[in-house]
Amino acid sequence: MLRKIDCNIWVAEQPLRFLGLDVGTRMTVISLKNGELAVISPIKVDKKIIEQLKEIGNVKHIIAPNLFHHLFYLTLKIFILKQKFMLFQV
Repeated sequence: MLRKIDCNIWVAEQPLRFLGLDVGTRMTVISLKNGELAVISPIKVDKKIIEQLKEIGNVKHIIAPNLFHHLFYLTLKIFILKQKFMLFQV
């Protein structure tokens, strides 16, 4: 579930085990000045998160900043395409 932490910034957190350690994971959503959304380090999304994203704006940018933050990139991209969001840049 997305939680607003500041003006135009939301986060969603989930548990994640990596190499036997509980490390957790966090996705950040930023609403840009032009109304587009940038999603950084996507997590495993569900319909609730997709609905929240739709309420905020259109996802246009998905950013996986390194090799450890790409795990759920395709999951988010597929959900977005299924929900018929406008085209986005990767």
